[in-house]
Amino acid sequence: MMSKIKVSYTYDATRKGAKYSINGGESWLNGGEFAEIAAKAAHGLNATKDANTRFDEGSDVPEFHASVKSSKASLTNMKLANSFDASVAAYFEQTASSEFWYVSVMDELVTIYKMNATKFERFLRKFAKLNERGVIRIAATSSKMLAWLDANA
Repeated sequence: MMSKIKVSYTYDATRKGAKYSINGGESWLNGGEFAEIAAKAAHGLNATKDANTRFDEGSDVPEFHASVKSSKASLTNMKLANSFDASVAAYFEQTASSEFWYVSVMDELVTIYKMNATKFERFLRKFAKLNERGVIRIAATSSKMLAWLDANA
């Protein structure tokens, strides 16, 4: 699904980390938080950031039971197991979500790639790895990733 960004925002490239604001600079959002808000707005939902609901207790977009990920996202904020394969297995055993959205924000457009658990697991195996903290981290968005998502999501 592709849509124009439907939320008014400010982008400040000089800021480190949190470069987006939807409230005139009162508070700032990182790219993942903004991607989630843009995806919600594209669906006509309240454009707010999920209050960091644990992956096993709820979804970023409860109306769709959807988990939202974007460039350089962590799968969870906690270590699930000691290996990539065991971590992926633990994630899918415990997740409350049934849909998995990868969101790309570029050139005033938000693109939402929707996947079921099977496709999302394939995506993770191709574009994610276990980091030094033992947490699965998704790679930065690339043309190779977007081509895969176009063909598979």
